[in-house]
Amino acid sequence: LKRQLASKTDPVNTGTDAIKLQKLQKQYDSLTIKMAVLQTELSNCKKASSAADAEIIKANTNKSKADAQVITSNRRADSLQNKLSTFEVDLMNCRKNAGSLWAHNDSGDENRIFLIDSYGKGKREFKLQGAENRDWEDMGIVGETDGSATIYLADFGDNNANYSTYALYWCKEPIVDANTPISNTISQVSKLTFTLSDGARDMECLLVDQKTKDIFIISKRETSKRLYKIAASSVVAGGTAKAEFVRELDFSKPLSTDSRLVTAAYITGGSISPDNSEILVKNYLEIYYWKRKTGESISDALSRTPKTVPYKMEPQGEGIAFASDGNGYYTISELDASGPVRLYFYKKK
Repeated sequence: LKRQLASKTDPVNTGTDAIKLQKLQKQYDSLTIKMAVLQTELSNCKKASSAADAEIIKANTNKSKADAQVITSNRRADSLQNKLSTFEVDLMNCRKNAGSLWAHNDSGDENRIFLIDSYGKGKREFKLQGAENRDWEDMGIVGETDGSATIYLADFGDNNANYSTYALYWCKEPIVDANTPISNTISQVSKLTFTLSDGARDMECLLVDQKTKDIFIISKRETSKRLYKIAASSVVAGGTAKAEFVRELDFSKPLSTDSRLVTAAYITGGSISPDNSEILVKNYLEIYYWKRKTGESISDALSRTPKTVPYKMEPQGEGIAFASDGNGYYTISELDASGPVRLYFYKKK
């Protein structure tokens, strides 16, 4: 993979070659993350100063593995029964289709979203008329006062920080029943074009406040990740807006300058609970969790030190979503060279 990447030297390569290059890069990043984790575990073992210490480390490691198996055995998905399994995947919960999730692919796919059940089985496909999937990277959903729900899609992936503008799409969540065709089109789709207040950056984390509808974005690659905000009043169909820088964040900082650990700390997704009281943000190794205080903004919550919650590391694991009833959360990987993509559910204890 490293040799193949080295042979692709054109930074503005487009079309099929560019898509292949992106996939090679993601596979390479996934492997380097696994290597970094293994080396960290090896280093920890070497630090054991006695046989007794080594036994303690071994016991703790075995316990962590057992906990992960208990969590993931509750719901382990079959291979996704649609084209999700051939691209990169993100997901979010449904509000109007109980027991289901919405998912999408990123760059290289069409402008479409998929409805899947809680075991990963594909149910329906919806194209977003007039939308472009340059590099969709995250989704959000908000319940409306009239009983409907709005889906948000963020087209803000920018691996090389080359783009001058980004896009946010939104539409009403379709209600699916037994009479809904397999393939459908959503015709009423709105778009906001936005820029960042400090230039181009790669982004993969979208957070939508469930009450104010303010949009929050976390940058992916910096040592100190950056938080941006688009006020709900600026989210106007056909309009343009500037995502204002709010603050640097103190979590998900790489443990060293080793490129593999730097990559492992990249922010890849986030989710707000349906009742607006909880926040999840993940990188390739961990999931961070905040319980919001009464009256606390998302920005202020993210400024506090988070807790970490259970996570079974996945190959290129990027997607995360609270369950629609708030009783746990789902994760999904972008690829798995050893077999089908898996959907995991972590139930609250």
